[in-house]
Amino acid sequence: MSDLIDFDKLKSLVKDAVKTTFTNLQRIHQPDELLGYALCTDDSVMTLYHVAMTQQWLSQDDNTEFEFSPVEWDLSDRDVHFKGVATLLAARLELEDAKLYENYLEEIINPTFKAFVLALLELRQEGVFAKNVFLSVLSADPSEHMLELESAANRKLNSAELLNRFNDWHARFG
Repeated sequence: MSDLIDFDKLKSLVKDAVKTTFTNLQRIHQPDELLGYALCTDDSVMTLYHVAMTQQWLSQDDNTEFEFSPVEWDLSDRDVHFKGVATLLAARLELEDAKLYENYLEEIINPTFKAFVLALLELRQEGVFAKNVFLSVLSADPSEHMLELESAANRKLNSAELLNRFNDWHARFG
């Protein structure tokens, strides 16, 4: 366990930001249905932003090829809701610079990514996200390790039906 960051606090901050942004996006885009919400980071998990996708966006201009490609989605709410997360991640980075971590993946990357996933999972379980909303946590420019984390997150966050649709999409467009 790392002494650089309080992962429970991180999860709580992410959860609050996600709930606020998702609720705002639902309100703004009514009656259009939100079908996707993703948290995007980098391979060092130093940044975090959100994107979303609606049924209307998916239907226009042949966007079906981007249904499960969050980096192509164009909806988001104000990043100000993630300010607490950014502050916590920046503080981690400052401390990190002062200490060399031998097990960087195990002590920093994996638990930070896990906090992002758990925030979405808890919100799914609380009913914030409908079953048909595809959820993902991913790196915008992923290494192999981050692709593995994304794949595990997709399996954890989504129903078997959504995963089957994702796998069909991946076979066609991936």
